[in-house]
Amino acid sequence: MAPQRSQPTQTARNFDSADRELAAACREIEARKTATALTRTGIWKRYHGATLATYQPRTERQKHALDVVTRYVSEDRASRGDGLLFVGEPGGGKTHLQIAALRAEMEKGRTARYFAYGEWVLALNATYGADAQKTEQAFFAELVAVDVLAIDDFFTVRDGNQYEKLWLLLDLRNRAMKATLTATNLTIAEARERIDARTRRRLSATVVTVDAPKEQA
Repeated sequence: MAPQRSQPTQTARNFDSADRELAAACREIEARKTATALTRTGIWKRYHGATLATYQPRTERQKHALDVVTRYVSEDRASRGDGLLFVGEPGGGKTHLQIAALRAEMEKGRTARYFAYGEWVLALNATYGADAQKTEQAFFAELVAVDVLAIDDFFTVRDGNQYEKLWLLLDLRNRAMKATLTATNLTIAEARERIDARTRRRLSATVVTVDAPKEQA
C-alpha cells in the first residue's frame, strides 16, 4: 500500500502566504524606487515601462534597430563614449528605444539624464537672470559629468543661441568620452541630407533608423 502524502499544516500555509505577501511588498518597493530614479533622471512617467524587453518591433527596420541597441548595451559601448542617433518619422518607437538604452546603462550603475529639446532650452534659460539658482557654467558642468545623456527631438531647431550652446555641450561631452543618445523626427531622407559625417563624429554616434509602420488603407 502506497504511503499517503501528508497535507500541509495550517502553520505551513500561513508561512507560504506570508512569504508571498513579503515578496509582493518587496517588488512594490523596488518598483517605487525604480520609478523615483527614472523621474529624477527626467524620464516621463509614460515611458517608465520602456525597456528593450518591452519594445515590440513591427517592421524589419525596427527589428534591426532593436538588434543595434541590444548590441550597443551588451558590448558596453557607452564606456568608450560611443553614442546612438535615432532617426525616423514619429510612430516607430525611437523614444522607447532611446530610453530603453538609457535605462540599461542606469542598471549598470551609470548616472544619466534625459531631456526633450524643449526641456533643454527651458533648463538653459533658467540659468540666466539675477534669480537663477545655478549658472550656465554649473549647468554645463553637471551635464558633462553625467555618464549617459539623452536628448530627444534633436534637430528640431537648427539656429539660435540655445542650439549653439547645445553643440558646445555635445562637443565637451565628446572630448570627455561621455556617451550621448540623441533622437530626431527627421525622415531618413532628410537625415541623410542634414546629418553629415562631421556631425556624427561630434556625436560619436551610430545612426539607428526606425521607421513607422504604414497605415493600412
